[in-house]
Amino acid sequence: MNIHFYRDFQVALEAFKSDGHDLHLEVVAKNWQFAYDFPAVIDGRIKKRTIPHQMAYGSSFFFFNTRRPLFRDIRVRQAITLMFDYEWTNRVIFHNTYRRSHSYFPNSSLGAIDKPTSAEQKLLASLTPSLPNPIVSQAFLLPITSGDGQLRTQKRKALSLLKEAGWTLKNNQLINNITQQPFVFEFIETTHATDRYLLPFKKNLESIGITMKYTVMDSSQYYARMRSRDFDMIAQLLPQTLSPGLELFDYFHSSRAHDNSSRNFAGIDHPVVDQLLQKLTEVNSQQELQTLTRSLDRVLLWNYYGIPKWHSTYMRVAHWDKFGWPEQLPEYTTSFSTWWQKP
Repeated sequence: MNIHFYRDFQVALEAFKSDGHDLHLEVVAKNWQFAYDFPAVIDGRIKKRTIPHQMAYGSSFFFFNTRRPLFRDIRVRQAITLMFDYEWTNRVIFHNTYRRSHSYFPNSSLGAIDKPTSAEQKLLASLTPSLPNPIVSQAFLLPITSGDGQLRTQKRKALSLLKEAGWTLKNNQLINNITQQPFVFEFIETTHATDRYLLPFKKNLESIGITMKYTVMDSSQYYARMRSRDFDMIAQLLPQTLSPGLELFDYFHSSRAHDNSSRNFAGIDHPVVDQLLQKLTEVNSQQELQTLTRSLDRVLLWNYYGIPKWHSTYMRVAHWDKFGWPEQLPEYTTSFSTWWQKP
């Protein structure tokens, strides 16, 4: 078996169309919707399949760098979260092919679901310092928009939060009441593929007086800045499994907040998060693990360390018609290892 790696999604698709490889995992929703109308698909030589799965997707977020003074106030982070219009993005850009991630453990039983269970409440109540009431009693809910691009309600709430945090809107620009500096931050990326949803986000922020500098740079410069924590906001995915372990320390523990080699991109430094992570080594059952990870999920979500992105519950696969597969496919891993080449 040969595996081909491409640096560009479109180049990979064109290679597949010309029989450069037999199986193509499509990661671009727009391509899946519109780019498979070529002759080999129409006459059946290439098949399109969506394969459901229950694999842990990972924590995909726009992470705030809370080491920056600008993002230390949770009200500021919450206000910016309100201005990302996921419903419009999914409808217009992704053609309703994704699900919003409401968790650091999406597409698995490890994420927070609805209100905390009695076991979660007991665990959270045992930790110090005491947590605000919403975390221990309410479900975490991201804002849901109408999807038509109008954010009047979200704008009012965001401006109210920013006013409480010490910002005033003057001449369509948010100004800090103490420093008299405008609200400006930078979002860094390595590809223009994200333009489609980051530029509308930038426009939404401008409507409440926030300037988001959107900078696309080469990979070496990006990773140098990421490793030195020289960024305001980035998009990253933290890989997750159905049996999480010590990698969660690297993602969320305070000891890793100022370690530039870690994946604690947001600079998370929270005593309750640390206590929950310490208990990770003490769990003795799947139920205890779920109670622990769901409690951790709630504390992370309610602190708005990042804006949750989206995930898919299936894989989009196109392949030349030369494969067979078993009737029952595995749910918790990619199924390609169970396929065979037809005679």
